[in-house]
Amino acid sequence: GTKTPRLKTCPSCHSDKIKSVGIGVEQVEEALKKLYPTKRIARLDSDSVQKRDAEMVLAQFKQKEIDILVGTQMIAKGHDFDVKVSAILLADMGLKVSSYLANEQTYNLIKQMQGRSGRFKDGLSIIQTYDMNHFVLKALEAPYDVFYQTEIHNRKLAYYPPFSKLIYITMAHKQANYLIETLTRIKHELTKVHSQYVILGPSESFVPYKNGLFYYHLLLKVPKRTDLSYTLNKILFKYEKTFMMDINLFDTFI
Repeated sequence: GTKTPRLKTCPSCHSDKIKSVGIGVEQVEEALKKLYPTKRIARLDSDSVQKRDAEMVLAQFKQKEIDILVGTQMIAKGHDFDVKVSAILLADMGLKVSSYLANEQTYNLIKQMQGRSGRFKDGLSIIQTYDMNHFVLKALEAPYDVFYQTEIHNRKLAYYPPFSKLIYITMAHKQANYLIETLTRIKHELTKVHSQYVILGPSESFVPYKNGLFYYHLLLKVPKRTDLSYTLNKILFKYEKTFMMDINLFDTFI
C-alpha cells in the first residue's frame, strides 16, 4: 500500500490547525470513567465480549445494573432500552465510508439511536459532527420523505441502485502493477462489447493488501435486468488461472 507523511499544514489554505480524527470505544469508556467515577460503566464491542457475554451485558443494562453503556453500532440495533440520553460520536465517519449506502445506513443508525431516548418528553439525543450542514444530519429534524427525496435524486444522478445493478469484479495477485494492467485490459474488452455501461476502476479494494496479495477491482454499473454472465465468462476465462478472481453483485464498498 501507499504511505504518505502526515501533513503539518493544509496544502489549500495553509492552515496548521490539523489534527487526527478518530476515537476508539475503549478511549470513550476511559474518558467517561474519569468524568463519572461513581457511575457503573460498561463497554460492548467485538473486542471486549463474546456473544454470551454480550447478552449478559445487555441484560444488566436493561435491568439498570449498568448506568452508561458504551459500544459500537451493535448496541443500536434491535434492542429496546429504557434510556433518556443517547449519543453518537463522530457521526461523520459513517458518511465518509466508500459506499453508495453510506448516507442511508448512517441515517438509519442515528434514527435508531434517537429512538432509544425519544420515548421520553425530556429525552436527549446528542450527535457529534464536524459537518452540521450535511443533508443527512439536516434531514433528521424533518419527515423521512425529506431524506428520501434527496437521496434518491443523488442515486439517480450517480446511476446507483435502484436505478442500476452493480457488479463487482475483484482480483488478487502478488504484483499490484500486474493487476492494474490486466484489469485495464478487461475494462477495455468489456467497453467494446457494452459501450453504454459505466465501468469504474481499476481501483484498490477496501482491503488493498492481505496475506502477501494485492487486491484491486472493477465496478460495473449496468441496467437492472442485465445478464452479463456469458460476456463476463467469455472475457475473464483466459485470465482465471493467472490470479484469484471473484465476481459479485455489489452492495457495499466501492
